[in-house]
Amino acid sequence: MNKQPLKRLFNTIGILLLSQVAMHGAVVSWTNGAYTDNTVLSFAGTTGQVLYGVNLGGSALTTANGYAFQAGNSGSVTYVGFDIASPFLGGGSGTSTDTNFNSILGDANFFNTGDNTYTLNGLTAGVTYNVLFLMADTRTEEGIPGRSFIIGSESTTSSSQVYAFASAVPSLGGYALGTFTATGSTEVFNRNGTDGQLNGILVAAVPEPSTSAMLILAGLGAVALLHKQRTSSRS
Repeated sequence: MNKQPLKRLFNTIGILLLSQVAMHGAVVSWTNGAYTDNTVLSFAGTTGQVLYGVNLGGSALTTANGYAFQAGNSGSVTYVGFDIASPFLGGGSGTSTDTNFNSILGDANFFNTGDNTYTLNGLTAGVTYNVLFLMADTRTEEGIPGRSFIIGSESTTSSSQVYAFASAVPSLGGYALGTFTATGSTEVFNRNGTDGQLNGILVAAVPEPSTSAMLILAGLGAVALLHKQRTSSRS
């Protein structure tokens, strides 16, 4: 039996897998939108996939909808030259029904000028992550409603997203979700827009296709080719 076709098949599978790894790198893909409650946290992943959450304006561990957010000075996210400011939720109808989520959104890391840089620490090279940036401001004072933000990396930027909604109508806040494959233990992002506010960051690992699933796929291809060869030899 000619084994060359089988060898070529496995070589092709190997090249395809390697090309997928090479395609990853530090390029970040973005989605963004508005949210009305704490279910936005699930956009990053399940609670079991979370690497860490950081309440940038908080001083203690806070858990919302099962997602744990460390204090802003925990070291998981590094930033320099920022102030803590609050409150950003207007009270009454300008809050969610989750008091802990309100705590995360009510305080913020704030910097008035320029782009604000945040470094995610504790990453593993080759692992794909989702990073969720959360912002909210439900105050009604003139000039606040309609404020927006953009999150950028070294390679790409998110679309501009409104995060300030007076009295939380029609939304509580805005988010940006970035997906990237780490090339080292850190990744740098910057936030810019109509002011320097950022409330929370949630980082979660994205499950990769299992090795067993890829081996099954390769095996099915090999069996199909072998069956074709045997059928041809009998004819």
